Amino acid sequence: MSEVFILGAGFSRAILTEMPLTKDLSAEVLECYRQADTIPPEIRTMIEEDFEKALTFLAQDKPWLREPENLRHKALYLDLTHVIRGTLHHKCRDPLVWGTNRPPLWLEALITYWHTHHSTVVTLNYDTLIERVAGATYWNKRTAPIPTGDLYPVPLTPAQQRAVPLIAKKALETFKLFKLHGSINWFYSGRSDFFGEELYYVPCMGGPDGVFDAAEGHDPENPHWAQIGDKTALIIPPVLDKSVFFQHESIRSMWFQAGEAIKSATRIVCMGYSLPSSDLTMAHFLKTSAPPRSVPFEIVDVVPKLDHFASVLGATQYDFHQSERDLDCIPWFVVKNCVQNDKDKFHVIHMTSWKRRPESSSPDETGTSGEAST
Repeated sequence: MSEVFILGAGFSRAILTEMPLTKDLSAEVLECYRQADTIPPEIRTMIEEDFEKALTFLAQDKPWLREPENLRHKALYLDLTHVIRGTLHHKCRDPLVWGTNRPPLWLEALITYWHTHHSTVVTLNYDTLIERVAGATYWNKRTAPIPTGDLYPVPLTPAQQRAVPLIAKKALETFKLFKLHGSINWFYSGRSDFFGEELYYVPCMGGPDGVFDAAEGHDPENPHWAQIGDKTALIIPPVLDKSVFFQHESIRSMWFQAGEAIKSATRIVCMGYSLPSSDLTMAHFLKTSAPPRSVPFEIVDVVPKLDHFASVLGATQYDFHQSERDLDCIPWFVVKNCVQNDKDKFHVIHMTSWKRRPESSSPDETGTSGEAST
């Protein structure tokens, strides 16, 4: 069975409730941007009303404006991109946000499932929550940490290698994480024309334990972070037109490989992604990458309705199904579909902080062998 998992911002929020959705991101970025008071009123209004459209406007050259004005817009766009990276990086590495040095066990169970089945995971998120949890082990069902670089389907260079040569190790066979919009730990020059550039990444080390170690001044990632001071995070913000970012051959290759995986999939699971109508790139990507025959497309999210996906992607492209739209729909899906036996299901249920506590803790009575009880 060839499964493809598609992850949106709702997936990250299911892990950490303080992870922002797109609609929340604009307010946080404006609050954190030190020069927010210098943003022209009309641009600030645009950012507050529609963050995606504002970033698109700032990123593109406008033929009706003089070059200095276009350059100021591009500079503001890069500044806001940098703040996006900083905002998400802080949340991914803040002990107060994690609250504990152990990740949700349902997430460890899901990563174990992906690892065992060599799954294809397509994420539209920039954060490093998956890499961080994969970089350590928190359940005896997975005995070895997964090095960050082994997750990525395209060649990226460890940042520390800019200073000292690193000995290459044989890659671990595991799931592949396609970060189609880049990542807060990926770096490039920041130039508009970056075709052929070497791309760098900072590995996530120590799992959530490493977050607490870093807060105490023992950060194993420091040698990597020290080498990217002149670089810009390679994240593709939620702009309507992403074509300018797709010139690099590694980014194009990643999208191509992800498309091929979808074409050969026997099942697609979409977690925490609402498929905004404005995201034309993803809509066309999913349409043109649809398998020759309709395959199950499971929607696991609180917000979107099945008929929205059918309307945007076409009712015959996929066989759409939707899990119950519940606050716990993502962990419940994992318990029911990705945990192998009732004993393990029972353990994951008890080690999960439910937003709506199940009435019973028995695997059979909570419906982990059938439908989840809410």
